[in-house]
Formats: sequence, C-alpha cells, structure tokens
Amino acid sequence: MAKNAAKNVSRRLAGHLGARVLEIPAGKKPAYHAAAVISSNFPVVLASVAGHLLHDIGIPDASAYQAVESLMSGALANMKQMLPDDALTGPIVRGDAETVGKHLRALQGHGAASEVYRSLSAAAVEIARRRGVDPKKLTALAGMLRR
Repeated sequence: MAKNAAKNVSRRLAGHLGARVLEIPAGKKPAYHAAAVISSNFPVVLASVAGHLLHDIGIPDASAYQAVESLMSGALANMKQMLPDDALTGPIVRGDAETVGKHLRALQGHGAASEVYRSLSAAAVEIARRRGVDPKKLTALAGMLRR
C-alpha cells in the first residue's frame, strides 16, 4: 500500500475510533514529544508543587490537592471556551507588579515553587505581550522575575 493511501486509511480508522489525528512534519517528532510532555506531565508536576507549597504553609494535604484540582479544572474549562493565550488570567496579564512582588517574597525559601513561579511567569509575560498589555508594565514584571 502506498504511503499516502496508508495515511488515509489510518486517518479514517482513527476517526471511526474517535481519535484525533495530528500529522507531525518530518524531523519534528522530538519537538512534538516535548510539547506532549509539557502538556501531559507538567500539569501533574504543577499540581505537586502547588500542593506541597500549600502543605508547607499549613493546609492539610487533602484540602490542598482538592483546591489545586479545582483551580486546574477551572483553567482547563476556560481553555475549552477560548485559546490558551486568551484564557490566561492572573497578575501578569493584569500588569500587577505589586501582587507579583508579594508572591516572590512569599516564595523565598520554597525552592521548586519559586523557580516554577519565575519561569512560568516569564512565559506569561510573553502571552501578556501578545495580548497587548502595557509594555512598560511588562518590562517591570520581567525585571522582577529575573534573579
């Protein structure tokens, strides 16, 4: 069977099974796999980091992870309604340096949580830039997030 014919058959079969088909350009499988790890493994990492931070400040594990799951579910529900860049909420897309400063001070001594917050907030700055947030506010936020 020719390569294109095999692809067409596999696409139809996947469609009948309710699966989604994603064609990965030649040579791009490592980037695809990295995106898959980011989207499937890292939410679990984020839940763990957030849950441990809540535990560290005295919230019982069951309550901590229930709160984390609820917040993550809400974020995923928002993404079902709009693109991720548009679904992002929080102090970065508001250009709220005061709140980010409070977060950074609160995270001192919480190694992984602090690093995750800084790294993902830096990525959020780029999203906020695409959304048209005041560049001066974003420059100030980016400076706060660098060590």
